[in-house]
Amino acid sequence: MLLTLVPLIVAGLVTLELCVVLDLPLNFANVLSLPLLLGVGVAFKIYHIMAWRAGETALRQDRNDARD
Repeated sequence: MLLTLVPLIVAGLVTLELCVVLDLPLNFANVLSLPLLLGVGVAFKIYHIMAWRAGETALRQDRNDARD
């Protein structure tokens, strides 16, 4: 469980760090982007873990493979 939360926490921290480094104010748009970022990350992790439990091994498909 903790291993799945690490990328989400890192993404949120990097977003806040970039706001500080680039001297961007923490405004309404920035505050709204953090929950959206976390939501997309959680949805991907749920999909990834469900596919892994189902026995999927090739979770990433290249564009060239899709054309065959």
